[in-house]
Amino acid sequence: MNTHNTYAIPLRGLKIGVCRFDFKLDDAFFQIIEGSEIQHGSVSVDAEVERYNNMMIINFYLQGEVEVACDRCLDLFYIPVEADAVLSVRFSNLMPDNQEYLAEDSEEDIIFVDPSDEMLDVAHYLYESVCLSLPIQRIHSDDENGNSLCDPDVIKYLRQHEVN
Repeated sequence: MNTHNTYAIPLRGLKIGVCRFDFKLDDAFFQIIEGSEIQHGSVSVDAEVERYNNMMIINFYLQGEVEVACDRCLDLFYIPVEADAVLSVRFSNLMPDNQEYLAEDSEEDIIFVDPSDEMLDVAHYLYESVCLSLPIQRIHSDDENGNSLCDPDVIKYLRQHEVN
């Protein structure tokens, strides 16, 4: 995946302290992700980077909507997305083979990068955060009268072939 630094955070020249980045995940973003189940969407990402000497903590806040297939009728519809994610970036020349020493109850994702790297591409991490924020079951909501917004022909077919 080549994101041309559009979804990257600079590592070199980033001063100690806090800085912010904004990313926009749109149709073009979802289409560059190989094997993506999402092809359309609009998600705003606010990233707050806390830079230290040998590490960074990146807090992401994602909000928007993406198009998914309904699990019941297979029609496409937009579903809201909202997520908070934390990524811990450790600078190390020696990449650990065994990360058992990391706290298992840690809510942070931790990655190790070489201190000589210039950019940290966060595109894949952002995509995973969007996917993890989606509900397990993706079904059209009901209208104000409690009727399903699913394709009525598919619902009729399902009812005719329902196993009791």
